[in-house]
Amino acid sequence: MNTSEEKNSRGAVETMNTLLYSPVVFVGIGKKDLDIITVGMFDLFSFRRPIISIGVTASGYGYKLAEENDDFSVDFLGIELVDKVVCCGSKPESKVNKFEACALTPVPGFRIKSPKIEECIMNGECKKIESFEKGDYIWFPGQIIHGDVTADYDQNRALLRRDGIFWSIGNQV
Repeated sequence: MNTSEEKNSRGAVETMNTLLYSPVVFVGIGKKDLDIITVGMFDLFSFRRPIISIGVTASGYGYKLAEENDDFSVDFLGIELVDKVVCCGSKPESKVNKFEACALTPVPGFRIKSPKIEECIMNGECKKIESFEKGDYIWFPGQIIHGDVTADYDQNRALLRRDGIFWSIGNQV
């Protein structure tokens, strides 16, 4: 039975910290100067019209790229790529080719001009719909217009993150 007497009162941040794990995603972006944005804010916005959204801070280079481009790929990582997240997340975005520096492979999209990341277990090609500010982030919803999933896809291999710690389903990485 869930009554208010049985629940613990918490502050806003404590409440947010009890949420489930989030997938770790890269965003492949750019037509000429290809880049990778490491995104901590990602959400599903709609299923019937498949829309996912990425959240970036307005002060980062990723924001500039997302504003300048009409499309992007959302690339989901497997647990074997945890070192690539650390590598991409630690590079100054505008000064380093993260594909080269982190040994990742850009592949052309089928229906977008931005690259996908070959090593990822799932790729979603997205056409940017709009951008808007909510809270600390600028959100860029994109309609998924094509997707790829590895032949041996297993959701238990998906790389997740919570409180700065990497996980797979049920296991710390």
